[in-house]
Amino acid sequence: MFSSLQKRRILNTVRKIIIPALILLCLVSCSSIKTHFINTVTPRPIADGYKGGVIDDVRLIKCFHWFRDCNVVYEKTYFKRSLEPWLRVNKNLNDDRLFAAELGLLYRTFLYVHLGKAASEKKCISDLVISRDKSTVPVQVLQDINDRVRSKDSSMFHKHDHQKGFWAKLLGAKADGLTVKGEDWHYKGLGVWCKFSSSPTDDEGQLVTNIQVFIGDGFTDPRPMWKSAITGMAREKGFPLSVSVQKFEKNALHTDSSGAGDLFMKNGEYKILQLSDLHVGVSSQECGITCSEDLKTTRFISYVLAEEHPDLVIFTGDLIDGLNTLDFQAALLKATEPIILAGIPWLISWGTSDFSRFASKGQILDFVEQLPFCLNRPNKRLLEYVPPHTTNNALSLSNENGLVGILYILDSTSSENSADFLASAYKQTTDCLFGDLLYSLAFQHSPIPEYRPSGAFPIIGSYNEKEPLDIAQLGVGDTLKKLGVQALSCGNEHANDCCLFDEGIWLCYSGQTGVAGHSPSDSDLSTVRLFRVNDRIKEITTWKRNTNSPDEVYDYQFLFNDKQ
Repeated sequence: MFSSLQKRRILNTVRKIIIPALILLCLVSCSSIKTHFINTVTPRPIADGYKGGVIDDVRLIKCFHWFRDCNVVYEKTYFKRSLEPWLRVNKNLNDDRLFAAELGLLYRTFLYVHLGKAASEKKCISDLVISRDKSTVPVQVLQDINDRVRSKDSSMFHKHDHQKGFWAKLLGAKADGLTVKGEDWHYKGLGVWCKFSSSPTDDEGQLVTNIQVFIGDGFTDPRPMWKSAITGMAREKGFPLSVSVQKFEKNALHTDSSGAGDLFMKNGEYKILQLSDLHVGVSSQECGITCSEDLKTTRFISYVLAEEHPDLVIFTGDLIDGLNTLDFQAALLKATEPIILAGIPWLISWGTSDFSRFASKGQILDFVEQLPFCLNRPNKRLLEYVPPHTTNNALSLSNENGLVGILYILDSTSSENSADFLASAYKQTTDCLFGDLLYSLAFQHSPIPEYRPSGAFPIIGSYNEKEPLDIAQLGVGDTLKKLGVQALSCGNEHANDCCLFDEGIWLCYSGQTGVAGHSPSDSDLSTVRLFRVNDRIKEITTWKRNTNSPDEVYDYQFLFNDKQ
């Protein structure tokens, strides 16, 4: 039995241990409770999440279901211990579960940033890397801090995320983080590593100015000034995520073609590459086969670009597989990757599969128009004379002497009357520009009724699909002929790659470019069509290439010759 003196000593010892522990527990709990209280009751500033700008902190943060708004949450920052507003890196999708890094019973985890100020006393983030395995250090970080790596007992070789108890998980307690002191890289938990600028600076190209999240695997960001922080970050629930960061530079390669509508010949020639029905999908649950087929398609396109050196690329619809794609942004970037990397102007004539189950058509248009080298925004010359938000377009083709041609890009999925647009675009272009209009070509996704001629007619290529057309588009063919358009080329019907002649106009198909497009025959064959306007000899020609014999051209034919 203990004496009374021993009991008092034991009691005092217990008090010395328990009381500080209780105080510490209270402080931790109060801090967590305060965070939850602030996020539940505090009115949020009007914000749709992070829209770009320099940042001084980045982290994966839990947003609990009782929080007032997940677009903005209050958390402590690296520089301040007080609660500060953090902005979520959002996506233009109507279901935020699709881009949550983690889906818990009571919370969802998203990537958040804290806005910084360039040239302030705080250092801003100059780079971001996310590790697929939270227990390892990314190669880029190891290269930058290689002096630290030489130490065998470095904490970098230990597991970074320590186990948390039930109540800690419930209240959202953070895992113990690792900070490499004396170095620029800092570990922010859950595999996130950020690098701070060596000194407060607003030098262009030195700071991260934007972050975007994409859904799906097999994705590489082709945009200039953008780099991938991670591709294929695995999630327990949902498809992998990819994260890209931007370092903006004003003096970098100019890629903004918004509002441009004037094309110029080089050495008296202009070459156009038509691609159609790629049906790209990067986030399908059965991505294994689909993604490998998409890779075959993009490699073939890259090969054609290197061989032909086109001046313009026109997609005639169905770039993406809208029904089976979660993230239209990732799919569109994947489809346009070879063209953006080659620095070639391009635009889209929309198809029936170019939609998203989780975003509006307007959101898709806004994203596309911001992509490098894209010409989809109607040129300024037509804005006053066409309906607002039109998805039709017309580009003038000029040489050193002035206007020589017009390219019409029509949207066969739109409710807008394409015949009226054609007439208006022709009038405004010829009234505003001087020259001798000699060449006219039109492109759209779906064929018009004239693609089903009766009797005998000239034809070059395969013509296997002849079912009734879903979209009538009455009056378009007559207007094209009236305006002197020499050829209309479309996609949609995968098994057709011919050009047929009908009363003064050639009606062409591009053939199916996407290997994963599943045509009725030769589903593994990828085909593209090219057009060349040669002003020196006054003619328009066309030919094709396919994956069976990519080095060879075939079905070479004349569409127009001024001597005829």
